[in-house]
Amino acid sequence: MKRSGSSPKKVLSGRTKLSEIRVATGKFGGQFRSDAKLSAVRKAPQMASASDALRKKPKAANLDPNVKEYAAVLAHAVETFGSRIKANAWLNRPNRMFNHKSPLQILTQDPAAVEEELVRIDYGIFA
Repeated sequence: MKRSGSSPKKVLSGRTKLSEIRVATGKFGGQFRSDAKLSAVRKAPQMASASDALRKKPKAANLDPNVKEYAAVLAHAVETFGSRIKANAWLNRPNRMFNHKSPLQILTQDPAAVEEELVRIDYGIFA
């Protein structure tokens, strides 16, 4: 039995536009979070905050020289194994060449040893 005077409700999907939701619900202006955010953005002047300073990347000159070397070895591992997933698997697996320690553990102590092992793998020298 249908009620007189009531219209069928519109079914809203996940892709419904905000304007369609407003029309369907009868809510306009400032009653949605997005409206409050938009009005706050329109009213607030643009100022640099302290969090913006934290988001900036450090300059290469300020980085520890070891970080550059670690990055070069990690990039070589990705190049050797063909993907980051395979390189990470190798870096985290204990290796007989490193006295049953993972290459990642050795990387912090002796990056040249890990680089040397990657070169061996590149050239197919496993013994």
